[in-house]
Amino acid sequence: MRNKSLLKKFYVVLFLVIFAGYYACITFFYHTHIVLGETIGHSHPYKAGADGKPVHSHSERGYLTIYLLSSITLSLVASTFFLKKIILLLYEFPVSLTRGIATDITYRLALLRAPPR
Repeated sequence: MRNKSLLKKFYVVLFLVIFAGYYACITFFYHTHIVLGETIGHSHPYKAGADGKPVHSHSERGYLTIYLLSSITLSLVASTFFLKKIILLLYEFPVSLTRGIATDITYRLALLRAPPR
């Protein structure tokens, strides 16, 4: 049992360090490149020139990889958010999938008690 607790603490610290590193990278190393009139923004450690702009470039495959990773990440975050909202709505929705709305309302109305005298 002690090993599981120690392993859990290790994973907590590991994910905290990974998140802090990611957050620092996107906060301190964000920069843009202009390629064929399109502005491509991303973040990674880079060496800045005298004007503060990055002194490097990427290959076409590198730009494509940046685009695909950004798109996949955005899609996963958005779909996870909406899927969670849909699941919560279905979980709290009072109508059963096997019964119709009318029968469900009738059933609930039939269980109401008379007012006290």
